[in-house]
Amino acid sequence: MIQQRIPDDGSASSDELRLKVQQTRARVSDTIDSLGHELSPKKLIRGYVDDSSDALAEIATDKLKQVAGAAIDHVKRNPVPFFLIAAGIVFASKSKNQNEKGR
Repeated sequence: MIQQRIPDDGSASSDELRLKVQQTRARVSDTIDSLGHELSPKKLIRGYVDDSSDALAEIATDKLKQVAGAAIDHVKRNPVPFFLIAAGIVFASKSKNQNEKGR
């Protein structure tokens, strides 16, 4: 948009003032359109959902790290039950595979 500077010393003609008013209206209209787009319910909700999803993912990741860390610490302090459970899983898996092959 081409903007014309009109002196504010009272020497502007009515046509010049009309042009200045039209230019101002156009700028205001553009500003309102931009604000309307930025503040649309769809955009606001999408931003809120994205922020909430990010926050929930961060909380879940932190909790998972805490649980994993606690489990690793527990296994380090008392490894025998962990290895017995692992051996039982391996044994059960082998037994199942052998039973399926024998059929």
